[in-house]
Amino acid sequence: MSGALDYLTAADAAIVLNYGKAEQAVVKGLNKLSPPGFERQVITLDEFRQAFDRKFLGSGAYNDISYAGWLIADDHDGQGALKQAALNGTKLVGRDLLGFLDYNHFFTTDLANDPSSSMQISGALSGEAGKNDAFPVSGKIVPNGRLAIYTAHMVESATPTLAFVDGAGSNDTITDSASGFITAGFVAGMTLLIFDSTSNDAVNTTITNVAAGVLTLACKSVVSSEAGIEGMEIHGGTI
Repeated sequence: MSGALDYLTAADAAIVLNYGKAEQAVVKGLNKLSPPGFERQVITLDEFRQAFDRKFLGSGAYNDISYAGWLIADDHDGQGALKQAALNGTKLVGRDLLGFLDYNHFFTTDLANDPSSSMQISGALSGEAGKNDAFPVSGKIVPNGRLAIYTAHMVESATPTLAFVDGAGSNDTITDSASGFITAGFVAGMTLLIFDSTSNDAVNTTITNVAAGVLTLACKSVVSSEAGIEGMEIHGGTI
């Protein structure tokens, strides 16, 4: 018997720029945001003396991610930064832009499955307004490759329980002395995202097996053995 369905409602959605950095900013004024998805092209082949055409799946593309809301003239680190990124064609990766679907779950690049993945802002548009309106604003985030929605999360407290273990030729692992990985929602196949560790933030890999106290990773001798530190975050995501 399945448990309660975890519907994602949008009341707490947000675009956060430079997550975890001194210049972190929540883009102000927004009230609409679409999550990432994808669609494959359908190839249709017709043939003489065949009553029905044949259809095959071709290549795919990730959808543009739209956002909209109200123009905030002095939101320099939020709306202003998105406009500047659009003007410069800046490629945004990882914590440069997190699209939060609620206070916990977010989307960003999936560098484990697509090391060259990034996002760009294709435009920052302002619309007309009447006497009793506010000026609307809208834009699109264009995926340059694969994205993931991260739905499993652990953040180290003042008493850390996580540790990175170099597999020394075998698969690297992350251990949790509190045995919380399954409860936190990690499952095999997820992309791993690491923030604010001592030396493992650049590790881009996937999770091959999950036990309550151990995440087994796809990489070998890539992780640096070290204990977790307060404020360190690990996240697991899928498309």
